[in-house]
Amino acid sequence: MSMIAYLQAISPHLVTAIQTNPELLLSLLDPAAALSPEQRELAATATAALEIGKNWHGIHYLLTGEAWESPGVLGKVILGGTEIGEDLGYGPARLLTPAEVVEVTHALQNFPPSEFQAAFNPEKLNGADIYPDGWTTADQDSLVTSYTEVSNYYQSAANQGLGMLLYLL
Repeated sequence: MSMIAYLQAISPHLVTAIQTNPELLLSLLDPAAALSPEQRELAATATAALEIGKNWHGIHYLLTGEAWESPGVLGKVILGGTEIGEDLGYGPARLLTPAEVVEVTHALQNFPPSEFQAAFNPEKLNGADIYPDGWTTADQDSLVTSYTEVSNYYQSAANQGLGMLLYLL
């Protein structure tokens, strides 16, 4: 089974609601979940999630130099935030506040795609056991594209004053 990562920008009101009632996460992940009309309306304020497939771990590693730790602001991009709710299979979702999204966005602006691309080294990725294993030079373009999508998604969320949910399924 694959570990696929998602980022989902959410309104500040939904951030607060999820902090108060983590079960609301289910409404974002399972549209068939039994919810009150108010909860369903609140869940509908979330933007479409950005799926970054299996590139999540490579992005995290190239930003932080760590396989699982999340040091500094760049560590919040993929594996940061406050754990919220139950284990979804690969750990609980993590939540970034709108202020943290702005902070992450500024850090990403200081790590342009050209710098990210220059950091790509398949031997280091494989040596650090970065998922999904078997990295080659052919993976570079896909990883850089995913990084650019993540950066743009954070920028859009920051511009709108949104928080962020991060989760692996």
